[in-house]
Amino acid sequence: MSVKLLIRIFKGLIRRIYWRAQRTFLPFNVSILFLDPINLKHLRISKFTPSENLLSFFKQLRPIKNGYELIRVGSNSDSGYLVPNDFEGISHCFSAGCDEIWTFELDLEKRFGISSRIIDSEDKRPNDLTPNHTYTPKWLGTKSSKSTLTMDDWISLNSSEDDAEYILQMDIEGYEWLTLSNLDVNLLLKFRIIIIEFHSSKNLINRKHFDETFKPIIDQLLKYFDPVHIHGNNCCGLVTYGQFVFPEVFELTLHRKDRLKSNEGYSDLPNSLDSKNVPEKDELIVPWPW
Repeated sequence: MSVKLLIRIFKGLIRRIYWRAQRTFLPFNVSILFLDPINLKHLRISKFTPSENLLSFFKQLRPIKNGYELIRVGSNSDSGYLVPNDFEGISHCFSAGCDEIWTFELDLEKRFGISSRIIDSEDKRPNDLTPNHTYTPKWLGTKSSKSTLTMDDWISLNSSEDDAEYILQMDIEGYEWLTLSNLDVNLLLKFRIIIIEFHSSKNLINRKHFDETFKPIIDQLLKYFDPVHIHGNNCCGLVTYGQFVFPEVFELTLHRKDRLKSNEGYSDLPNSLDSKNVPEKDELIVPWPW
């Protein structure tokens, strides 16, 4: 038996113990959370996040009308997003995570002439990419290696103009938090529009990770970007916490603050252009705003 196989078996056993321990301690108001459960890194054991802190966290994500029409780009299910109609001057889309589906990126090219820089593992590569797009067969991570790239390195390797502006689309199954925690602010500001799918929002109840990771990342994003849309992905249901509920997975669209035309108050939710991510499942009935 190879060393690599033994390591995989060992990690699998540890993860099973971890998930069992997590369920065991929840009734005692204790959260055990690996931010990187695959590699068993970034462990925090803590009490639950106060419900009022979590409510405040979500309230700041309430989208505003900033003077731009929202349009749907991509499909009418998964890989389709509501985006502000502000594309002139954007050179590329940086798209993290595609899982062989690239309707969003294809629609950007057809309608606005914006090509994409896509990153995901080799087995997720779409088989019909056009020559205008590049594909990097790696994962985003906290360091660059044979199988991973940091966000900063990925952008730098695929950028040529200092004054270029980009779109960021990110759907990387829970690793968005670690990836965003390492992003340089100067590179962050190159993005005019950001669309992120946030996963496993039930993990927000871990107070240490909430205070040290989740809230600081959202605060940094909201320092430079306005939330213009939010939508619950119906793939994974709702989380009930205290007196309110929120999606287990949600899509957030952000628009850089210097593009603001006007502030016309909060947007109505759901938006008429919203669509179910999973067609065969019922849409989430989320009581936006909280």
